[in-house]
Amino acid sequence: MQCPNCQMNVREGSQFCIYCGTQFSGIQTKQPQVSTNACPKCNAPIAAGAQFCTNCGEQLNGGQVQSPTVPQPVQSVEPVVKETIDYDKYLNAYFNHRYTDVAKSNFSIGTFLFSFWWLLIYKLYEAAIKMFIVLVVSGVVANIVIKVIALSGSRSILIILIPLVTNIAISVIYAQNFSRLRIEKASTDIERILRSTSNEEERIKKCRAAGKINYIILVIVLLPVLLVLLSFFGIFSFAFGPASSIEKSRLDTFKDTAIMYVREVKNTVLANELNCGVPINDAEPGIYYYSFTTANGDSATKLTTFGGKTPWKNGDVSGQVYIYKHLTEDNKTKYEYGLVFADAEGRGFGQFNNSGQAIKIVSETSMYNSKRDGSKSDNRKHFYELTSVGTSQALNIAPGSNAFWDERRLSDLTSSGTTRIVKAPVACEINK
Repeated sequence: MQCPNCQMNVREGSQFCIYCGTQFSGIQTKQPQVSTNACPKCNAPIAAGAQFCTNCGEQLNGGQVQSPTVPQPVQSVEPVVKETIDYDKYLNAYFNHRYTDVAKSNFSIGTFLFSFWWLLIYKLYEAAIKMFIVLVVSGVVANIVIKVIALSGSRSILIILIPLVTNIAISVIYAQNFSRLRIEKASTDIERILRSTSNEEERIKKCRAAGKINYIILVIVLLPVLLVLLSFFGIFSFAFGPASSIEKSRLDTFKDTAIMYVREVKNTVLANELNCGVPINDAEPGIYYYSFTTANGDSATKLTTFGGKTPWKNGDVSGQVYIYKHLTEDNKTKYEYGLVFADAEGRGFGQFNNSGQAIKIVSETSMYNSKRDGSKSDNRKHFYELTSVGTSQALNIAPGSNAFWDERRLSDLTSSGTTRIVKAPVACEINK
């Protein structure tokens, strides 16, 4: 309310103005809500800084004006926001982006086959110790049961299966719970990592390290298995002679060597380092080839430093990589690659005649397909045993015009309508 005399704002219900002492009529007295002391005359509570009592009009403090207490502004307090943690991000880092697969897995073949050793590989040390103890205790109990049954007079041979069945049951239980155990350990490790550092990059790095397997235990587990497998395949190879897995492995190694030479020539074409009179990228469409041999090492070492010799007695190899340069329908340059390749004992890809001329060439596509399909490891369509290949020098002779490319004549490949293509194959050298 406002004082009619001095126009100052006073508290609602006051009978006197606290600034000029004017009495208000017809207004019921109300006690102020907040007071700092009492009127010395009527003992009514008064507000701080009042010059007159609002109840009886008594002048206060000898007419001295007290400055009203100015309330201090309340300082704003920023709310504490709890860190929002994206656990999926850390779980994916922990499981190397395989968290979904781990979560969906219902059975661990590794745990079933390798028992507590598999748990040790994945650093589930507590679970591994518990499984070991359970296996030992169950084995002891099973043996006691067997003895009790035997003493009772039972002669059933089935009682000897009790330990085996018990071990299988325990392995099945742990195999079914393997994923759960891993996720629980991951959660514990991630919580520890989040408490240890607030740096996001460091957290991800530590999660990846914590999720790695124990490679020392892995070697301990797999080494005996590897030795058993090597012994088995060694006996198998000895028992079944030249057609054994070792012989097929040699053939596959020879395929890898052949593919390596083709790949290296492709790299020289991409780098425009193959000179066929002019750099091959500037040459006309046609058939080009690069001859190589490890007999003297000059041409082979331009392609590769480790030679690429045969897996049989590390023998020398010789051959040519063929490049078919042509134009596609949309007038783009395309390169296709093939190879004729043999060692001194007549093993190789494609086929030479007795003069060292190529009479059959195997395409790169056929070599890759033969490599992928294990059943073709000894397929004579892509791998020929040649009885006579001539000398290493003879193998560097330019191929004859009757050569084949994957059972197609080179002459068929060199006619493409009105497109001008070099008819005869052209020899190339590497600019190195």
